[in-house]
Amino acid sequence: IQSLPIELTAYICEFVSEQDDGLSIRCLSLVSTHLYDISEPYLFRRVTVTGAAQISAFAERLKLIQPGRRKIRDLFLADSPLITKALEPICAPDNAQLSRNISQILTYASPHITSLAAHLHSQRGPSLIARILRTSMPYLQSLTVSGLYPFPSSSSYFPRLKSLHLDGNRNPFGLLTMAGLEEAFPCLTSLSVTGIESIAFAFEVEAVI
Repeated sequence: IQSLPIELTAYICEFVSEQDDGLSIRCLSLVSTHLYDISEPYLFRRVTVTGAAQISAFAERLKLIQPGRRKIRDLFLADSPLITKALEPICAPDNAQLSRNISQILTYASPHITSLAAHLHSQRGPSLIARILRTSMPYLQSLTVSGLYPFPSSSSYFPRLKSLHLDGNRNPFGLLTMAGLEEAFPCLTSLSVTGIESIAFAFEVEAVI
């Protein structure tokens, strides 16, 4: 493959990076040093990190990569593992370090990210979600937040956001009338709110409609 023009090899790497959650391009990057150097800008197009261990390792790896080569486009982030093996010991994470690592990842991802799903249910989940809502992400188009979320601020940190899914606030009364959604997300076309256990919010939805 070294006989191919670099532009063609880069095109192949870009194509491979769009086919799944990033596993294929990471496997391709391990074939040779030549392929790693060309594929590196595409290694983080689609990233899934779950649990404190993965989050810590990913944050450390991002530190070592040049800013122009860590263009994260689609990120799924969860502060606890999605699947835990039955015999695997469960260790309580260092919440302060976990929070720092997640904040670091968000800082690295924010300039280029287009899709973000954040499932944050740890002790510091609410403050981390608040940080997401205060981080400028100029190209973000889809945002899913799961956890005890605060209402978005009126500042427009998400000028291109079209789809917003909020989950985890059992009584988000005031979200539609007092939260300033139009100011926070001026291009929003789709809003989904789940995990609700409040009839008051149902009345709010009825009043708005």
